[in-house]
Amino acid sequence: MSKILIGLTGSIACFKVAGLISDLVKEGHEVRTIATPSALKFIGKATLEGLSGNPVHTELFSDGEHMKHIHMGRWADLFLIAPCTANTMAKIKIGLADDLLTSTALAFEKTKPVYIAPAMNKEMWSNIATQNSYEALSLRGFNFINPQSGDLACGEIGLGRLAEIDIIKNSLFQNKSKKILITGGGTRESIDGVRFVGNSSTGSTSLKLAQSLRAKGFEVDLLMAQESFTDFSSLEKVMKDSLQSKPYDAVIHAAAVSDYSVAKVKTSSYEGPANKSLKIKTDDTLNIEMTANPKILNNLKSWSINPDIQVVGFKLTQTEESHERQSAVSKVTSEGNTDFIIHNDLTEITKSSHPFNIIKNNEPLASVDGASALAEELSIFLGGAK
Repeated sequence: MSKILIGLTGSIACFKVAGLISDLVKEGHEVRTIATPSALKFIGKATLEGLSGNPVHTELFSDGEHMKHIHMGRWADLFLIAPCTANTMAKIKIGLADDLLTSTALAFEKTKPVYIAPAMNKEMWSNIATQNSYEALSLRGFNFINPQSGDLACGEIGLGRLAEIDIIKNSLFQNKSKKILITGGGTRESIDGVRFVGNSSTGSTSLKLAQSLRAKGFEVDLLMAQESFTDFSSLEKVMKDSLQSKPYDAVIHAAAVSDYSVAKVKTSSYEGPANKSLKIKTDDTLNIEMTANPKILNNLKSWSINPDIQVVGFKLTQTEESHERQSAVSKVTSEGNTDFIIHNDLTEITKSSHPFNIIKNNEPLASVDGASALAEELSIFLGGAK
């Protein structure tokens, strides 16, 4: 059974969390609660204490407990913030720790999971500021249990209501032992201190995959370009180190890796390897010699300390000819180092549609549209809970 810390913020959905606390205690978990002053406008201390069997914590500074935000985080196995308002999401995003809940969130051990279950008006949820908080916190490893569509307390209908209790419980415990490593974004091969050879990958698919799989309870580590790595060599190193330090059950290698590195730079005044301390003059003649990079995808199984790791590779093509697409996918499959290939083609990607084809042993398993749908299928194919 788990030690669960639940933080409640100011939303009428606090009544739903009361039911969640009741269920968790009945199932044998130990539950402690933190309630913000706004949360106590919607639910009383007596209710939370009666359901959890423990005192409700509200004050950051109280006699004899000035380190409460540290001690509670050390006690808990996981931290669930539900319901979580847009205000609380924004505060955690910028590192503001002006109450017990946000201080605990910042002091919570990075090896333990923090889950955020938002609840708010549909316009608040879709607001760019809230979505920026959502993306930033997801990137930092917070696990979101996304809101659902339905009747809202304000009388409107839309996306923003707190997820149902069963969904929250499944997210907390289903697949919790499954560890997935995801890479995303594009590499940049330096020419000089300001110029590079790169690609247009944003990493948005990887970010959405990480968000969706975390919401399903998987333990996800996300390596993003320009944060965890920059070029081919740094990506190779961080992936090798990661796979040799943790027994991942699966790796989803979606990063757009450069096929070439800069071997030599030649100008009128310099000839040699790429040099980040050098800035080539804008009116100088520039010649670049490139060298092919080995395929990281082919080495992932051999690097992993888990001999049974599942490898998901991506293949992007740009052709309307089906036989050319099949040939490109078959080439990756023939290497024998992947369990699944995710194929998409640039000619099919639009602002409103992003199709993916899931392939195993050259046989199509599913075709889906969008990263969320892709995550849904991968969660099944990667085996679900142990």
